[in-house]
Amino acid sequence: MKSCGTNTALQVLSVTDYPSKNRWLFRYYQNLSKDDINQESIHELIDLYTTSEYQYFTNDLDFLLRYESIEKGVIVKVVKIIVDRANSDSILAHVLSLPAMESEREG
Repeated sequence: MKSCGTNTALQVLSVTDYPSKNRWLFRYYQNLSKDDINQESIHELIDLYTTSEYQYFTNDLDFLLRYESIEKGVIVKVVKIIVDRANSDSILAHVLSLPAMESEREG
């Protein structure tokens, strides 16, 4: 994102389908600066939470604070999506656990 800019980075990540595409897209939105967040990026992030497999989610939801400062209620929307999806697949509830849990799973 730093070397080619946010628009080019998103184009590169979105150009084709590949197995880890949604993982990369989550990381893109997680690292998007407040200055680069707009209504379109908020909509795309919400859509990503709605359609992606849970293993691509990030446990560290603190990045949503940047989105919340642009549009009030983003955090509530994301948590609601996760909770609603957890009703049919309880493993999704782990996404709401502490950020330290992610590093423990990866380590």
